[in-house]
Amino acid sequence: MRALMSPSAFWIALCLAGLPGAMQAATLRGRIERNAGYPVSYMKVTLKGQTGESSPVYTGSDGMYYFKNIPAGDYTLEVWNKKGRPTSYRIQVREPNTQVPVVKIP
Repeated sequence: MRALMSPSAFWIALCLAGLPGAMQAATLRGRIERNAGYPVSYMKVTLKGQTGESSPVYTGSDGMYYFKNIPAGDYTLEVWNKKGRPTSYRIQVREPNTQVPVVKIP
């Protein structure tokens, strides 16, 4: 026989799930474009946090990149140029869907 959650425990769990501090993971997205406003495709992007560095992602033809299942916290976003050198940006992930400001490159 399965044990059912009591009504009071159900409401407590439901309320806790909605608290901002209870956020488990977020989707981080951003766009890389040239100073003239054109998207930059196939640009390598990594994310460094307290637990290490992410696997790289690459921008699509629209210049967009996405990191999924990112815990809330402070990070360094690294955008790698064609010479293999990163430019770093400090970012904070606080919301379930975090939009990074557009990164402009020459």
